[in-house]
Amino acid sequence: MKTKKIKISDLVLSKQKSEIHPDTCLIIEFEDKGQDFLKWQLNKNGKVIRSTPFQTDVWKNTYVNLDALKVGKEPLIVNKHVGFGSMNYKIISVETTEE
Repeated sequence: MKTKKIKISDLVLSKQKSEIHPDTCLIIEFEDKGQDFLKWQLNKNGKVIRSTPFQTDVWKNTYVNLDALKVGKEPLIVNKHVGFGSMNYKIISVETTEE
């Protein structure tokens, strides 16, 4: 088997990390416990439309209960993986993108 050496400079990182989806109304940031995501971008209905830096494919279309959304608390969610429940990560900030 042949292997090819690559340099770090040859790797292309996803642009998803810095881009904000045009339908984003809220960005919630989670405490960092080593998980693969730190922020969720939500639309006006509380649906996750992007997860950064990773796991959009896991969390996209999850609904967050906006009425119970509070810094310092674990958000209540509904999705196909968890059903109804709460996250294991507390929210450390909530930012609005609406003007």
